[in-house]
Amino acid sequence: MVDGRVAATWRHSVNRDTATLTVRPFRKLTTAEHEQLNDEGAGLLTFLAPDATVRDIVVTSPQPG
Repeated sequence: MVDGRVAATWRHSVNRDTATLTVRPFRKLTTAEHEQLNDEGAGLLTFLAPDATVRDIVVTSPQPG
C-alpha cells in the first residue's frame, strides 16, 4: 500500500536457502516508494522465510492498466 492505496501485487518463493519477493506495481514507483518497498519487503521476507540465508526483492515493470 502507498498512501493507503493498493499499489502492487506480490508473491514470494523459497528455493533452498533463498527467499524471493516479487513485486509488480500498478504504476511506476518513485525513488522514495522504492526505498520503502525494499525496507518493508525485507521485513516481510524475514517473517515469511526466517531460515533463508539470502533474501531478494525483485520489482517488475508496472502492470498495464
